[in-house]
Amino acid sequence: MSSIKRIVSSTSSGILSNISNFFFQIISVPIFLTYWPLELYASWIIVLSLSIFASLPVFSYEEYCSQEFLKLGKKNKNEISKIVFGSATINFVYVIFLIFLFYFLSNKNYFILFFKIDSKLVEDTIIAFLIYFSIYIFSSINAIFIRCLYPFNYYPKIQWIGFFITFLVSILQIFFVMHGVKLIGLAVITCIIYNLHNVLLLIYLIFIFKKEKIIFKKFYFKSNFKHFCNSFYLLIGNFLDFFRSQGIRLILGTKVGANQLVGYTTTRTASNFIVSFYNSIAEILKIELIGFINKNDRKSFNNLLVYIFFIFCFIISPCIYLIQFIAPELFRIWTNDKILYDPILFASLCMSTLLIIFYRPANIIIKGKNLFKIDLKISLISIASLILLLIYFIETYKIRGIGYSLIIFEFVICAYNFYYAQKWLKENFFLIKKNLLLIGLLDLIFTFISIFVFLKFGNFISLIFFGSSKIFIFILFLKTYRMYSFKNLKIS
Repeated sequence: MSSIKRIVSSTSSGILSNISNFFFQIISVPIFLTYWPLELYASWIIVLSLSIFASLPVFSYEEYCSQEFLKLGKKNKNEISKIVFGSATINFVYVIFLIFLFYFLSNKNYFILFFKIDSKLVEDTIIAFLIYFSIYIFSSINAIFIRCLYPFNYYPKIQWIGFFITFLVSILQIFFVMHGVKLIGLAVITCIIYNLHNVLLLIYLIFIFKKEKIIFKKFYFKSNFKHFCNSFYLLIGNFLDFFRSQGIRLILGTKVGANQLVGYTTTRTASNFIVSFYNSIAEILKIELIGFINKNDRKSFNNLLVYIFFIFCFIISPCIYLIQFIAPELFRIWTNDKILYDPILFASLCMSTLLIIFYRPANIIIKGKNLFKIDLKISLISIASLILLLIYFIETYKIRGIGYSLIIFEFVICAYNFYYAQKWLKENFFLIKKNLLLIGLLDLIFTFISIFVFLKFGNFISLIFFGSSKIFIFILFLKTYRMYSFKNLKIS
């Protein structure tokens, strides 16, 4: 399977996964609230949120191992074998340890204090959380095994398997809730389904290991424990990212009222949805780009970047621009006119989203080559700047200050990501061409100006400016890459 086919396959499964998740989020809320009291549904949401938060240490170790496998490439099967079996064992023990840790740390008073849970539901919530989190016991082994196979181009197939099991679980959860299952029962059923899936998947992965001749020799616990320790750099960064997405609410809650807090959360839904769609292809792009670096295939590396920036300029940025026109009416219908739509907040959140997508290729290089110390440095500097920006801008501009803060914040991250990515590429491989970065940056700036003109002067002038800028960017692409035919941009 060629790179383009793998990217298309992975993107298709990712997009379908996001659409199905969005669909189930919409229909599950009224169904849950029909069959469950509001307090019980709130407890289920807490179980899911806590599980995501508690899984960050496990995910960080899996992410670190994933990047080690990509860095080695499929030619180094012997080195991969030294990591995969020991790492899977360490991850398995790690999850068991965390379950016991969370069990001993579980305190009813803390749950009542922080989550405002009805005292009658606290014990059930704690039990449901521990049961739900036990899903990671078997998946901890599969997660390492799956990531081990990324350099061998199995990512699209495995992602399709993940899509089908997630789709199945969502349907079955709704089915059992409609037939009287409550909090603990739903956690147990979900755990059983996922564990059955993990056992079958493990058998399939072992079969692939035999096919690819990834053979067990020793566990190499000493070297793998070093990887485990190094993963704490990523853990800190992931906790900081968690604050980036969730911590804003904590700061906002102390500065503005509950209505504005709900308004911000609701307004951000669209930008979160756009990011999740782009994340559908980010992982496969990382695998392909790092694969080209490992093979020293500069031509394919550069050509794939051209495709990425072309999609950014002529699909992603137009979508983010055009959504400004339809957002007010969609927002009014969705919220039933109960939440005030703020076009400036919405536009600024979209702009920060566009920045995230723009610098993602540079971020892929940093994460794909496991430059975890640089990643941590960027996270620490950027989060510190975000906190300072939020304190100042929220105080001055209230809820709109969040949008302004995020734009500046993402610009800071963008600059650091491209600086360190280019520095590493210059020393080890092949620089991202400056003319390509310039085209992408110009398109970003033109889109920002178009959105500003739309807010200030209205539709007509904005559309003329945006359309003219796209023609100009397209001419730059033609002149730079002779893109009258994509056949000139072959990817191996």
